Amino acid sequence: MSPGYALGGGQDELEFHLSTVGENFENLKATVRLIRSVRPDAPIVFTVSPVPLTATFTQQDVFVANMESKSTLRVAAAEVCRSFEGVHYFPSYEVCTAIGDVYEADGRHIKRHVVQSIVKLFLAQFTSQAPDQEQRVPEPIAVEPDPFAGPRPSLTFAVTATDELLDKMRPSALRSKTAGAAKTSAA
Repeated sequence: MSPGYALGGGQDELEFHLSTVGENFENLKATVRLIRSVRPDAPIVFTVSPVPLTATFTQQDVFVANMESKSTLRVAAAEVCRSFEGVHYFPSYEVCTAIGDVYEADGRHIKRHVVQSIVKLFLAQFTSQAPDQEQRVPEPIAVEPDPFAGPRPSLTFAVTATDELLDKMRPSALRSKTAGAAKTSAA
């Protein structure tokens, strides 16, 4: 039985496939082409989820498998962003990695204040909404605890989830043009 498999139906009909950077790149290109076939001018934003794997179907340690998974997706996303106009990458995974201590006690879900900061940064980068406007983040959905999830070690960095840190992570073209001035929203 595969790790983390909760005895649901369909295990005999499924096969695990560990996708490559090239396969993910091709899948993302197909996604862009499909969206653009309906709306040629659609802006597209890709991201890598900061939510970690809690189990793996490989023989690797889950931490190693998680890093490989995130890295594979990140490289494919970078390639597709370089291949198409109007396709962007948003660093939600990188924000969480940089600030550390972002997980709830379950080691899987992102703390609410971190989600709020990430949503604020996303809106500032990709919408005309002012970054200082209050952002409404939906309440988490109550789910049964994952019996396979345990506490995860947290990485502690000498930085905090402040607007200043998030501002530094924005592309330079989207930063406030006047030093010390209030942040401006992306047009």
